[in-house]
Amino acid sequence: MMRDARREVRLTRMPETDHGEPLVTGAGRLRGGGRVWLATGLVALSAGLGLAGCGESKEQKAEKKVCAAKSDISSRLTSLKSLPLAPSSLEQAKTDVTAISEDVKKIKEAAPDLAQQRRQEVEKATEQFGKQASEATEGLKSSGSLSAAQSQVKTALTELQGAYSAALEPIKCS
Repeated sequence: MMRDARREVRLTRMPETDHGEPLVTGAGRLRGGGRVWLATGLVALSAGLGLAGCGESKEQKAEKKVCAAKSDISSRLTSLKSLPLAPSSLEQAKTDVTAISEDVKKIKEAAPDLAQQRRQEVEKATEQFGKQASEATEGLKSSGSLSAAQSQVKTALTELQGAYSAALEPIKCS
């Protein structure tokens, strides 16, 4: 038992350097081996910062959002063009037009995080497309008869596709 007591005493003694001096001096300053702890801490901090840099930047995330929304708009336009002009297609057309509006909002929300030149390109294209899309779909709300509505839908789809081709299609995505 005495032996265990001595070990306890040894474990509770002040840590020492290789030269027998106390590792901690005065106001808690480290001597000798403290440099090792400092170096280890700096290495750990550098590694942590390095790992933090492995994620995507705000600009990369914004670029992905813009490209995903642009792709969805293209898909929705294709869907709209393939719909038969029949009353049964009205719900799908509304869904696609609403989704296009949401995609335009997503692009506008992501644009401020893009690089300046890219942001200007995307903002200009989005504004142009949004304006032309609003004009194209405005006529759909005021249609009276079914035959007039069918004609307006054809015209609106043509204008919407033209607006996409002129404004958003030139935006390059990888």
